[in-house]
Amino acid sequence: MVVVHYMIRFIGIERFASCSYDKTMKIWELRSHQLLHAFDKCHSDQITGIAFSPSGDAMVSVSDDASVQHYNTPQ
Repeated sequence: MVVVHYMIRFIGIERFASCSYDKTMKIWELRSHQLLHAFDKCHSDQITGIAFSPSGDAMVSVSDDASVQHYNTPQ
């Protein structure tokens, strides 16, 4: 059986971020669906959650590897 796990969070009204079982996070432009930035190998297990600061300039991710990572959000 294949289980697909992913999450999407919006950064304001122009961008959104996704995370997945493949241990990556990606930031996309909403209007064009263009990939703006990819965070590869952030964690050693699947990423289960993401959140942003109120200003949208920082984000955190949590994973099944029991870690929390902090990132500056690319503009």
